Amino acid sequence: MLFGSLPGPWLTLALPAAGAFALHDRRRGVRVAAAGIVGVVAAMMVGSAAGVALLGVAALALGGAAWTATRRTADLSALAGPALGAGAAGLATAAGIVPGSLASWESALRRGIAESGAEALETYRSLGMDPATLETLEAAATASAEWIARLWPGWLLVTLWLGAWLGYRLLAAWGRPRPEIDRSLEDPGFHRFRLGEAAIWPLIVGLGGLWLPEPFRRWAANLVLVSGVLYGFQGLAVAIWGLDRRGVGRWWRLAIGGAAVVIVAPAMVGGAVALGLADHWIGWRDRDDSEDTR
Repeated sequence: MLFGSLPGPWLTLALPAAGAFALHDRRRGVRVAAAGIVGVVAAMMVGSAAGVALLGVAALALGGAAWTATRRTADLSALAGPALGAGAAGLATAAGIVPGSLASWESALRRGIAESGAEALETYRSLGMDPATLETLEAAATASAEWIARLWPGWLLVTLWLGAWLGYRLLAAWGRPRPEIDRSLEDPGFHRFRLGEAAIWPLIVGLGGLWLPEPFRRWAANLVLVSGVLYGFQGLAVAIWGLDRRGVGRWWRLAIGGAAVVIVAPAMVGGAVALGLADHWIGWRDRDDSEDTR
């Protein structure tokens, strides 16, 4: 969905994971192998100006994560600000240096999504679906393709952040990290995912920017998307913390979450964001920690 091509998973998953091992693993052979994977991914991306720009964005996001890992914990919430901020700076720089290349790549992405939607609609039509339903699906597919194309920068940043976190979790599980980051790889658990007090301001700025003309409106929409994902994660963390307190086991949590995704996915997403925003001011987990301390 992000790239419509093979390099997408390599750029957002393989590059951060290999970069974490290349930077921090104590074994020389592992570092060499990881550096080779980084080189392969780079070779896949340097065929076009847009590929080079996206590679630079991914490298900056990984750099922000690596900087964080050497100074404090490398959990999901701690990596959010540096990885997302460095990636956003890279995107802004690329948009200023090679705007035409990114625009042409975006057009190709939009065409690819539209063609995939048209093929799916043609399949439904051949199966005898009602014409009115097909018309509704076509309108929805067109709108979805447009929004995906408009919001790809935000999705890219979110994916790079999650990819960097996954890389450090793999390093903690399978690697032999150097002493300077060994303690930073301790995982406090997803129920401890927490954004800082300042995290609310990007959301406020993004919501205000939606009233501005283009291109500011588009960048504001991407900012709202990233902030919404962050607060959605915080809401899920609060929900898991609440289920833990009530003795609900992991498998039951997976069953409940899976059922919610299948049956009421939009309501679950909206509820998670609302819960995360509420936790910003109410601080349920803070009150619980203070009670435990007493």
